[in-house]
Amino acid sequence: MQSLQAERIGFASALLSNDCRETLPMHAMDEAIRLHHSLIRKLLAKHYGYESATEGDAFIMGFHTARQAVQFACDLQQQLMTQPWPEEVLKFHVSAPVWAQVRGI
Repeated sequence: MQSLQAERIGFASALLSNDCRETLPMHAMDEAIRLHHSLIRKLLAKHYGYESATEGDAFIMGFHTARQAVQFACDLQQQLMTQPWPEEVLKFHVSAPVWAQVRGI
């Protein structure tokens, strides 16, 4: 994986952080963290971001512009929906799929 050097903070720089909750069985949490971290690192490179720090399951990321940070966050949200999450993750109340029906269109 290519390492990016963080540039100086500027007027248009943006920081982004995230955090997962450790409320799942150990094996499911380990797999969820592996998927999560792998996806974040892949998308950081794609969106020209860099990993500033990690603490357990949380990331602090930097981007040269707010646009890059928002594009990263949107891409991450879309791709998080398609990960092969362990069954325990999908059954957990805060991460279970929710389906909406659009009416009146």
